[in-house]
Amino acid sequence: MSLSPVFVLVIMLVAAGAAVAAPGVDWYLEGVDVHDLVQDEGGTLWLATANGLYELPPGGTPSPVGGAEALRRPMYSIARERNGRMWLGTDEGLIMRTAEVVKPIPRIKVSHPGGHGGAVAAPPTEYTLPAVVALAASDRWLVAGTATSIVAIDLVTGKWMVDETYLAWGRFLGCLLGEPRAIGQCGDVRVDARGRVWSLLQGALVVFSPGQKDHWQTGYGVFEEGERPVSVSLNCFLDVLPHNSPLGDGEDGHERPPAITTDDTGETVVITRNGRVLREPPIPRGSQEPVIIESFTEVATAAWVAGLPAPPAAFALSGGRLAVVVPGVDGGHSAAYVGQAGAEQVTEYSLGEAAPHRIYPHVSGESWWVATSQGLAQI
Repeated sequence: MSLSPVFVLVIMLVAAGAAVAAPGVDWYLEGVDVHDLVQDEGGTLWLATANGLYELPPGGTPSPVGGAEALRRPMYSIARERNGRMWLGTDEGLIMRTAEVVKPIPRIKVSHPGGHGGAVAAPPTEYTLPAVVALAASDRWLVAGTATSIVAIDLVTGKWMVDETYLAWGRFLGCLLGEPRAIGQCGDVRVDARGRVWSLLQGALVVFSPGQKDHWQTGYGVFEEGERPVSVSLNCFLDVLPHNSPLGDGEDGHERPPAITTDDTGETVVITRNGRVLREPPIPRGSQEPVIIESFTEVATAAWVAGLPAPPAAFALSGGRLAVVVPGVDGGHSAAYVGQAGAEQVTEYSLGEAAPHRIYPHVSGESWWVATSQGLAQI
């Protein structure tokens, strides 16, 4: 019996590591733009949506969170502290929510730490918050990525700080070009275990420590008393090559990673367009000479990412499995792809016309949550 050409083609594609379509997608809040989500210790999901804050208990259905009118504003981002306090990013700044209080925060008093050489800090000034598109919380910091800059609050002292470098550049370019330019527009922020902030801006991956004057687009220094500095380069994550750079667009060219996330240990990881998942390398201590590290440590490789129709809009790494979401291009559907790190075969879950925003592992480790423009998907 001869096999049909179509059946033979399917076998060849699977053998070559092509994506295998799977229908296993459950939808919640269909038709609602779900921008972001967090999951608490009990498994309840808190959803930041265009219709406000929603709650989805385990095994239940999503419902709007009652209370103050502010909780029904369109929301873009959400973060939750360990004590349960929540922060919600909106077009009009932040909303802080506890079990007892809902407080809109459209403006903040910004602290200005002293400069180098013992300079005295300037008095706090008022700053109007723009749209808050990304949020991350740690034990010490809440960091907000906005349309123009990066804002942080010290959760211990209650002091706010704004990275004014990008604001200044935006104003300068606006004067030259005749229109505002969001030089510091932030797509995502993550706070690592050491309290440093990783920010995915339009043109670069930036790492900095809140409250310190210096931040780096091309690298950062690590200093310990009695030791020489260690310099870790981030040049491989720049969209724009240095002026007159001999590097081209090939393997050694610079690129901004499509997405960043944190792994099971809480460390920040990035994904490249060819499917390499990278983490900051171990930093040597006690060196008597300056050390320069120019490459990150590869923790996983998924060659199938390079063959996807578009770079990942977001990704997650959990339990040795890699999940990425890709927007639709050229009239095609968006999709989520899940596979073991290093595997040749990946499972594809169609998301239809929905634009994916974020993807997170379920606390059980057995499924994934995808926040999309057309609802919340569980795959």
